[in-house]
Amino acid sequence: MGLLALLKAANHLEKLDAAVESLQRDMAQRDIDWQEMKTLAKRILRRAERDLESAIAKEVVVESDQQDHAQNGGPAALGGRLSDHQKLVQQQIPKRRAGL
Repeated sequence: MGLLALLKAANHLEKLDAAVESLQRDMAQRDIDWQEMKTLAKRILRRAERDLESAIAKEVVVESDQQDHAQNGGPAALGGRLSDHQKLVQQQIPKRRAGL
């Protein structure tokens, strides 16, 4: 093998080394990006769970308030300002939640 072939092989080896280093940097960056995406997804999921729990708690409070008003002769007992259709839907909500 001549000197020219040896220089070409060394040049080719340098290019391969540079390509491998570039790929390693890219993979490291992708790992960082993936970790950031996982963290963001967890944060969004926690926020959604917290919002859901808050919404459920508010529904329970509203339902208990409506029941208290109905039992004590409040606006819910008098019909309030709901139309007949709205009253029907309002009566169906607890049944749907109970799975009936």
